Formats: sequence, C-alpha cells, structure tokens
Amino acid sequence: MTIAAAPLIEANDLNVWFDLPDGRELHAVRGVELKVNPREKLGLVGESGCGKSTVLMALMGLLPSSASVSGSVKVGGVELLAGGESAFRAHRWRDVSIVFQGAMNALNPVIRVDRQITEALELHGVASGPAAHRRANDLIRLVGLPEAALRRYNHELSGGMRQRVALAMALSCDPKVLLADEPTTALDVMVAAQVLALIDRLTRELDLALVLVTHDLPLVTRTCDRVQVMYAGKVAESGTPAAIYHEARHPYTRLLFAATADLHGSGPDPVTIHGSPPRLDHVVEGCGFASRCPRAQTDCTIQTPVLHTAGEGRAWACHHPEGRK
Repeated sequence: MTIAAAPLIEANDLNVWFDLPDGRELHAVRGVELKVNPREKLGLVGESGCGKSTVLMALMGLLPSSASVSGSVKVGGVELLAGGESAFRAHRWRDVSIVFQGAMNALNPVIRVDRQITEALELHGVASGPAAHRRANDLIRLVGLPEAALRRYNHELSGGMRQRVALAMALSCDPKVLLADEPTTALDVMVAAQVLALIDRLTRELDLALVLVTHDLPLVTRTCDRVQVMYAGKVAESGTPAAIYHEARHPYTRLLFAATADLHGSGPDPVTIHGSPPRLDHVVEGCGFASRCPRAQTDCTIQTPVLHTAGEGRAWACHHPEGRK
C-alpha cells in the first residue's frame, strides 16, 4: 500500500481580518481551503480585491500587524500558524518563497543586486562569502540576465530585469513551492509573456510547485494543473482548467470567462459583470454573488452556500449551479 505524501503547502478554514481605523474589521479571506502537491501548479483567479494576494501573504506569514488570522497553514505537514513568526521563519524562503507583484517596490533601491541575493543566502544559512557570490552568479544567469546585472541598482534595471532579479532571489534557497503574486504587474505585454514563460520553464526544470495569482485566465488554462476561482474572500469554484473553462458550475466562473476578451478576435464579444462585490467590512448575508447573479433565488440571499465537492479536486459553492435546472 502506497501512502500519499503530505501536500507541500495547505490551508484549512483560513480566515483573515484587517483592523480598520474606525474600530471595525474587514473580513478579507473567509474560510479558504487550499492544497498544493509536489510539482503541481495551482492558479488563483478572481476580481481585484477578492483575497488572492492576502491568501499568499498568509501562507508566507507576511501579513501586517493590523491583520488577524485563524485556521490552519501547514508546510510539509507541519502546522505554522499556531507557532507564530518563528515557525514561519524556519520555512520561509527555504521551503516556500514568493515573487511579489511590482518588483520596483520589492527590491531595495539603495543596495546592489548582488548584495540583495547574497543577503538572502547568508540570512538563511545557505551560503556565505565567496560561495554566496558564486551562487548569486549562477542564479542571475539562470533567470537569463548577464553577470553585469549583479552590480546594478534597482533604478538601473528595466521592469523585466527587476522581475527576473526578484525571481532569482525567490529561487536562491532552493524552495519546494514558489508563490507568484501577479508577477507581471506593470510590465508590457511582450516582457510579461517572457517572464511568465521563464517562471513556467524554471518550475518544470527545478521540480517546483507553483501557486500563481493572476488575472490572465487564458494563461491559467494553459499552464496550471488546477484552478481556484475566488470571490469576495471565498473559494467559489475549483477544478482542472478544462472543467473550469468548459463545465463551470458557479455562475461567477462562467461570467468571469465570458468577460475575458478573445485576443484572436474569433470568439464572442466580452460581457460585463454588472454590479460590485459585497463590502467585506460588513457581514455578508447569504451568497456574496447573489446581487449580481442571473440565477439567484430567495435562498441565495439568506443562506451561505457551502463548498460542494465532486471528486478529483472539483468543487463549487452555489445553491443553483450551472448545468442544473
């Protein structure tokens, strides 16, 4: 009998609240379940403000002091949330690393690239001295930059070069899971495609698992093994890219794809998802999508839908799913 290995990273009933200046709380992530297995690629998609980036920050233990977190976060089967910062620090960068959106703000403007990479290596006990510099040279070449980039400052690099440096830093300690938080923000289309292709290639070559937060739905269907659609801080639907694209059960998932423009011009015109997501600084009664949903009925405004599972990672949270009369 073969015993399945523990997921590399998982979250169970993950909730995140932010304290507001007026004393209220904003419930940004609401009961999220997430699991990533070795070499698996998971895409997190949804509108801005749905909680995708907050989930990644919770997985890394990098939320600000204004945040409160409950639930469970495990790396390699080890519970981290109960252990606080010291527990996260033992796994951060070594087992799980992250590429932040907007490398202009992620890199230190007054420290050269070489020092930023070697600092991470020294801090986590991977290498020091000449060995750290050799490792930095290897990493910078790995991400397709010349060795001269190591002697540059942030402002001397283009947007694409900065993101490659950020990727080199994320890979410096040989992590098992790479979290990529909209890694092409502010990049032009051609450079963004190159950075995404690089991330895809390196995760395959280095046997990394990947969690990709993006608004690029076609990219997710091409490169990810599973997709989780988030709405108003919750998981609305999950499944394989084929199932999500061709057999969406949640009305929001179907509308999200319908709102995506076909760049080849062969498909229908994109539609508009009317209305706005609910305010998460208020209690959300029933389904958060009810006021925008073409299939909503009375129970949708009263009862919160639970995540219905259907095997093979397929799940949706809807009282009246698509494909059912």
